[in-house]
Amino acid sequence: MPIFLFVIILQIMRSNKNNIIKINSDYINSKIGKIYNKNVLYVGPGDGAYIKHFNINKYNFIGIEKDYNNYKKFKSLNPGYKIYNFDILNLEKKFLNYFDVIISFSLVQYFKSSEILEYNKISNLYLKDKNSFCINMSIPNIKKTCLHFKKNNWKKI
Repeated sequence: MPIFLFVIILQIMRSNKNNIIKINSDYINSKIGKIYNKNVLYVGPGDGAYIKHFNINKYNFIGIEKDYNNYKKFKSLNPGYKIYNFDILNLEKKFLNYFDVIISFSLVQYFKSSEILEYNKISNLYLKDKNSFCINMSIPNIKKTCLHFKKNNWKKI
């Protein structure tokens, strides 16, 4: 079964957006290495600011963005990448057991605890095999419960 790595990153408030993007991108690159030939699902890519920081083959990439304005902006700034305007609940069944990597940034912090658990279960369906994984990096939201996920051992932290 796939391994899920949910990482909470504390970011300095006065850092600018580009520094935060670089810090997060460097961390991901250090954990997963080159993902050029991997099938990648990017959940909630916003305008696609992270795309240029990864060695992603646009033919193996699929993004799903729930917000219509972000979806349109992503399409205009990142031509050639497949991006769809819906949430992960509506991802086509043909992608079951398809992705090597599922990534998101600043997404799960907006979820309720029950939604995080559901996101974890759904993501698991779309990961290819035991070497596939999901990394979600978020700024902690102190008003919501943070969860730490490990295979078959989900617990609050």
